[in-house]
Amino acid sequence: MSGYVDLENTNLTSFVNKVLDEENFQEDPEDGILPSCKDYIFYCKKCGERCIQITQGKPLIDICNQIAEHAEQYSRGILSKCKENETIKRSCISINTCDYLGGRLEQLLTGYTEMATVSGAYQLQTFQFSIINQCVKPIIQYLVLCLIEKAKGAITEITKMNWDISCESIDDEDDYVFQMVSLINQQFSIVKSKIFQNYYLRVCHATVSLIIDEFTKNANGFFSN
Repeated sequence: MSGYVDLENTNLTSFVNKVLDEENFQEDPEDGILPSCKDYIFYCKKCGERCIQITQGKPLIDICNQIAEHAEQYSRGILSKCKENETIKRSCISINTCDYLGGRLEQLLTGYTEMATVSGAYQLQTFQFSIINQCVKPIIQYLVLCLIEKAKGAITEITKMNWDISCESIDDEDDYVFQMVSLINQQFSIVKSKIFQNYYLRVCHATVSLIIDEFTKNANGFFSN
């Protein structure tokens, strides 16, 4: 059966490479998911069904592991494409897609491992951990860094302001604050319109925390001079 498992592995690799090459980041307007993700899930379902018709032994567990591994390959490929263009929009769509992918494949692989005549619990637990920590989490981190990068110019403006209270007049911080608020609203309007609600606050909290860190770093550097 090793030849059959190897063949399915080759087919999965080819399928993932094909959908990644053709990916144009046009999400489904109804759910914000990339259609290529749904195509992959459908293909995985067919792989599992083919295997079940032949055997429900160890090869079925091997196929489940391959499906999980290629899901990570797909997710890493999506993250790579986020960096090509429209990074904030693409990152949001990718987070939605990988979250959807993890949830659907968890259901699919749970069903297959329960059918298997050998234990697959360990492999399934490994998959559940990896789809979040190796797929969704890195894209969130990348999205937050993109948002911070957009704000860095405004943050560093603090070093150009006159804060010397011994002078007859000092700069008004209102312009700086308004600039920051406008910039944040502009970027987060994209995030809010594209990302799943359960990830929106997570991205907000992480971004604000880093903005404060960046602001503090710049302010400390300025006032220490």
